[in-house]
Amino acid sequence: MLLLAAQGTTQARELTQQAPTAQTQAAKTTLRWQVPEQTQRTTLRIAGPDGTVTEQTFAGGQPVVLNIASKGSHLADGTYVYELRAVVPATSAPVGSAAEGRTQASGAALQSVVQTGAFRILNGSIIAAGDLKEPQTGQPTRSGAAQPAASGTSGTPGINDQVIADDLIVQSSICVGLDCVNGESFGFDTLRLKENNTRIKFEDTSTGAFPAVDWQLTANDNASGGEDKFSLEDVTNAKVPFTVRANAPTNSLYVSANGYIGRDTNAPVLELHLHDGDTPAIRLEQSGGGWGDYTWDIGGNEAGFFIRDVPGGSRLPFRILPGASSSSLVVASNSNVGIGTLSPSAKLEVNGNVLVQGNVVEYSDVNAKENFAAVDGTAVLDALMQFPVLSWNYKADGASVRHIGPTAQDFYRAFGLGQDDRHIAPLDTNGVALAAIQELYTQLQAKDAYISELEQRLADQETRLQTLEQRMNALEKGAQK
Repeated sequence: MLLLAAQGTTQARELTQQAPTAQTQAAKTTLRWQVPEQTQRTTLRIAGPDGTVTEQTFAGGQPVVLNIASKGSHLADGTYVYELRAVVPATSAPVGSAAEGRTQASGAALQSVVQTGAFRILNGSIIAAGDLKEPQTGQPTRSGAAQPAASGTSGTPGINDQVIADDLIVQSSICVGLDCVNGESFGFDTLRLKENNTRIKFEDTSTGAFPAVDWQLTANDNASGGEDKFSLEDVTNAKVPFTVRANAPTNSLYVSANGYIGRDTNAPVLELHLHDGDTPAIRLEQSGGGWGDYTWDIGGNEAGFFIRDVPGGSRLPFRILPGASSSSLVVASNSNVGIGTLSPSAKLEVNGNVLVQGNVVEYSDVNAKENFAAVDGTAVLDALMQFPVLSWNYKADGASVRHIGPTAQDFYRAFGLGQDDRHIAPLDTNGVALAAIQELYTQLQAKDAYISELEQRLADQETRLQTLEQRMNALEKGAQK
């Protein structure tokens, strides 16, 4: 066993932070963030100790205020983390184009600036991170032992420093930190960090073109009211790309031997496997990028798979219910869409009946047509009379569902219309019917004209007959005298 007591300053070198989005002010029951004047809008998102997330949006320049004593705000004791997302004028234009179906928000380009942090509620009062600090150099530690003052400057060993200019091999366990004691009970620990601020710093002294970013493993915030968490920090660039909060569930993130990633499972079946007891889902959220804010959810449960339009009233514009057959909806490589077919031969091919609760509108714009030709109505009418119009049923429907009409083969043989002899377009049947009606009307007009002529001739004959009868009557009266 090797016990190492750190000599010199033990104050953890904190991660360098960028300029904050907002200045934070804390009171007993109120937490207030003063955002810059140029802020367009600010969204405050708070995650509670039970994982519940709440969100509120504030107008541009308006202070962001959380009041746990207000009506409806019942926040339990525990540690809370917050994300403050402010939308401010951008320094560069957003990425994307109108060809992607995107419309840039009007006015100046915007970008999203994020500030994160934590606070704790204890006995109904807010303790903001930074209100109290852990004991620093020369102050008592959690164990009550006083920390020694620094004994040397950076790069220069102090009086009590030890420099080992050779390999150091420890065949037992190591404890590092001011709270390590003689006779430390290690259990199965090989390396233990034991004090009020535990950090492992990877400080790269490389120069020139060699990689030289400094990294740090951090366990817990060093401020009262801060987070209980474990983080991987990019010290050089002041970023925290990875954090695990205390009490995170087992297998919150699990990488199997084959590289599959599991969430809440240690046996992921596919590249990404999400498990949850109630509706596993993922959220796609866009905000502050100059394109307008919008959020979509993709999820599934025993009631079906769905896409949720969150800002649009949480409507579900797309759903797949359990038991849907294979190829229920297919988009082919040529962009044809099939319903019930794997190989759609048209922009939309449906294998089965179509029920429309509305109108079916066919495209018939004169500007989309060419090769116009007059139609011989007499020929259409003659052809129409040659093929049979029968009553029948589709095999898939059964004998009880009857229809009346021609077969596609007879229709194609008679008129040569459409793409093949297996389908009939409603526009073609309508056209044939209209041409036949026009021809029948023309023939009816001719017959009406002929009937009118006959009626006129009959009327003339009746007039002549009446004239003859009058003359006959006159002659008969003269003969009687």
